[in-house]
Amino acid sequence: MTRLKVVSGSRFIGNRLPHPIYASMSVPYGNTFALVGGWNGTSSTDTVYLYEPGSDTWTLVNDRIAVPIHHHAAFPVRQESFPKC
Repeated sequence: MTRLKVVSGSRFIGNRLPHPIYASMSVPYGNTFALVGGWNGTSSTDTVYLYEPGSDTWTLVNDRIAVPIHHHAAFPVRQESFPKC
């Protein structure tokens, strides 16, 4: 992910999300990452955004998380671990 740059410990330099999201979690996904949930300034979100480093874009994933949430933990798991989900 050569386009990602971190400045001052926590600021992302690159294409910004369509709107601000706070208190979300990033999860590794292949050679990129997904941004899961968060706070939009008014309420918790149920969104998942996928960052595309080749095009420096964010894509809103059609699937939503079951419950809107912020200040949470997230981690990738293999679907085989939870076949009924």
